[in-house]
Amino acid sequence: HLTGCGTRRNPGALRRQLLVCWGLGRFASDDGVAMRLEKLDLNMLTIGQQQVMEDILQGPRRAQMQDIGLVGPFDVFVRAPSLGGPAQALGAAVRYGSSLPDNVREVAICTVGHFHQARFEFAAHHALAIAAGVNATTLEQLRCDQVPDFVGSEGLAYRLTRALLGIVGHTQNSS
Repeated sequence: HLTGCGTRRNPGALRRQLLVCWGLGRFASDDGVAMRLEKLDLNMLTIGQQQVMEDILQGPRRAQMQDIGLVGPFDVFVRAPSLGGPAQALGAAVRYGSSLPDNVREVAICTVGHFHQARFEFAAHHALAIAAGVNATTLEQLRCDQVPDFVGSEGLAYRLTRALLGIVGHTQNSS
């Protein structure tokens, strides 16, 4: 369960983002403008778009996509197959073809998502991190700009990711 972290975050916006993450609602920006693209008409896809769609739905993400649908960047990847095909293949290779344990990889992804204020990325991978065994309270600390209590390999992933992002110091506010 994600809660608000004072005035910096908008809990209602995060809830809407989570609903989109799970395919349950439309996301509206703070000014109420819908930001979701029109639903893809599967009968109107080009051959290139069909190939990217098939690669996503038949690849290693298939179980996730069956549960929540084509959300996040994947809809856009299908719309722009010359960029989307290679982008989704790279993402799949990094996520599924590396030797990193799931919990370590998800800590790194959540750290990058938080650093870039990518709410969708953080929300989507927050759930995956918890499923991989990452402590929910520690993830909440990260989201709320507190120093998270990651330990062991998760702590190393957090510190290394921050170093790669060029973040100095221990608090999120030091970036």
